Amino acid sequence: MRRLARDAPTRGGASRPQGLVVTVGDGSPPNPEAFSNVFQTLVKRAGLRPIRLHDLRHSYATAALASGVPVKVVSQRIGHADIGVTLKVYAHVMPGDDKDAALRADAMKLTELVDTLGL
Repeated sequence: MRRLARDAPTRGGASRPQGLVVTVGDGSPPNPEAFSNVFQTLVKRAGLRPIRLHDLRHSYATAALASGVPVKVVSQRIGHADIGVTLKVYAHVMPGDDKDAALRADAMKLTELVDTLGL
């Protein structure tokens, strides 16, 4: 796979109008099942628990959002058409949103109280 990715810019040229990163010898996209089979072989060889290739997408999105990467950036990187899809699927992993909202609400109440009392 590394060889395919490394050689991709020099192979195919104009015969790769789709801008693919990995291709087979004639410049066409690889069979998805074959690609998944290679991935499964690498997973086994590395001694990892079974995981589907598609699961890496979710793992990336979850880890990125949990570490504070902006949802718009994650949404674009995983190919969602709009940010709403990403928010629906991954809102539960976004750190501190609820706590941050509560702290801001408390700060607003405190500010209003200070203003009301003329302090």
